[in-house]
Amino acid sequence: MIIGGGAVGGAVAYSLAEAGRKDILVLEKEESLATQTTSQAAGLVGQVRSTVEEVKLLMWSAETFERLQADNPESPAWRQTGS
Repeated sequence: MIIGGGAVGGAVAYSLAEAGRKDILVLEKEESLATQTTSQAAGLVGQVRSTVEEVKLLMWSAETFERLQADNPESPAWRQTGS
């Protein structure tokens, strides 16, 4: 069970589905998934961080956004403009 169908909840559900899980339940208070955003989101995936773990996570995030865009052309545009 995933509470919230925003960016994080959607990403978790997508990752579980990619891994072959069939028992995914997303609970969202809005009528549709991914219709709201947080005012704190900058929309950036900066890959320069202080730890190797953070850098690996952000590199994985950039690769995932690229794959999501390729899998679903109607999804929000992903455009990598830097490293």
